[in-house]
Amino acid sequence: MQSLATSARPLPVILDEALGDLTLPADPLVEPETITRYANLLATGAAIAEQTSGAPLIQQRHLLAVAVIGDELPDPLITTLGVDRTEFAARLRDAIVEHFPDDDADAWRRILGPADLASVFVTDLVSAGRRRPGQSPPPPLVDRLGLNV
Repeated sequence: MQSLATSARPLPVILDEALGDLTLPADPLVEPETITRYANLLATGAAIAEQTSGAPLIQQRHLLAVAVIGDELPDPLITTLGVDRTEFAARLRDAIVEHFPDDDADAWRRILGPADLASVFVTDLVSAGRRRPGQSPPPPLVDRLGLNV
């Protein structure tokens, strides 16, 4: 028996030959929509693998990226991790770039987002610290550059 990893034949051909005589029951346990959804997730994973690793061999990091960019991770999981989706994607991207140096880091940045995002919240009235209940707010920070923005 030959390993799939060493076979020169494409996986769909091998599966077609192996499952060619298989007939599905009239009432399958898995809905066709679910099969289509998972097929799309795997296709996206293969595309990410091709872009980042140069081959469509799907590994855990590719599937996790699919889950992150496709909003497949449930909100309670993200909340339990103590980060928002953007931060989770950024941490995943940084970890992948660090631990898989042969992967294309620029491709990972395109997929999971750039490392340096400018804040969309700007104010001159940034408080200097946290308040205790009943404590008055601290004064705003002083504009020492004189930009008056």
